[in-house]
Amino acid sequence: MFTRADHVAMSVRDMEHVIAFYRDVIGMRVVFDRTFDEPMARLIGVEGTVVRIVHTV
Repeated sequence: MFTRADHVAMSVRDMEHVIAFYRDVIGMRVVFDRTFDEPMARLIGVEGTVVRIVHTV
């Protein structure tokens, strides 16, 4: 049985839509929003990779 969760990670198609849902419907706020491109592409070995990570609380 789970008693707590530290975080949940999801891959989404439309980040702005998801942020609006968590902010406007659930009442969370964005505390971190950053895009990683070339260093992330090198790390995972896929040229052109862009990753946006958003944390809400």
